[in-house]
Amino acid sequence: MNNAMLIFKMKLFELLRHPSYVVGTMVFPSLFFLFFAQPNAKTPQAANLLMGSFAAYAFLGIIFFQFGVDLANEKSRPWFRYQKSLPISEGSIFFGRILAALVFAFLTEVLLIIVINISTEVDISFLSYLRLSLYLCAASLPFAFLAISIGKLCTAKSALPISNMIYLSLSFLGGLWIPPNALPESIQRISEWMPTRYFVETAWHFSVGFDFQWKSLIGLLAWGILFLFLSLIASKISGRKIRL
Repeated sequence: MNNAMLIFKMKLFELLRHPSYVVGTMVFPSLFFLFFAQPNAKTPQAANLLMGSFAAYAFLGIIFFQFGVDLANEKSRPWFRYQKSLPISEGSIFFGRILAALVFAFLTEVLLIIVINISTEVDISFLSYLRLSLYLCAASLPFAFLAISIGKLCTAKSALPISNMIYLSLSFLGGLWIPPNALPESIQRISEWMPTRYFVETAWHFSVGFDFQWKSLIGLLAWGILFLFLSLIASKISGRKIRL
C-alpha cells in the first residue's frame, strides 16, 4: 500500500507540473457540453440525463489518456526501465495510477457539474451527486484495463490517435453524447451491447432516477473481464517488443 501511495503522489505531482494538460483535460468536457449538449437540456430531466452522460464521458477520457497515452509515452523514458528494477509490484503501480486518474476525473466532474448547474435547470440532490461520483470511480475500472492494452501495445506516436479513435467511437456508440433513442436505428442496435452503454445506463440511475438495471451492471462486468484478459495478453506481447 505504501508503494502504491508513492506512485500516486509521483503521478499526481507529475501531472500538476503540466498546466496545459491539467487545464485542457479538465475543461474539455465542460466546453463540449456547452457547445453541443446545453441547447438540448431544456427540461430538468433532460439536464439530469445529459449530466450523467457527460460525467461518464469525462471519466472515460481521463482513464484513456492516463492509461493509454501516458503509459505509451512513459515506456520511452529511462524512468520506466528504472522503475522495473525497483521492488514495486505491478499491482502497486496500477493502484497508484488509478488513484491519480480518479482524482483528476473527479475534479473534471466537479467542474462539469458547476457548469451544468449554471447553464441549465438541472435538479439533483447532493447525495445523488455523491453516489454518481462513487459509481463512476468504481465503474471506470474496466476501461482502465482496455486503456492499458493500448498503452502496452502502442508506441508513443501511435497511442494518441488510437486512443482517441477508440475513446470517441465508444462514447458515440454508447450514447454518451446523444441519447441512444436519438441515434440512427442501425446504431441503436449496436449501442445496446457497448460497454459504454452499460456504463452510462447505471449513471442515469443516479442522475435521473431511472430504474436500476442489473443487466447493465452484469454487462459492464463481462466487458471488464474481457478487457482484463486483453490487458494481460498485451502485457505478454509487449514483453516481446511488439509495438503498433
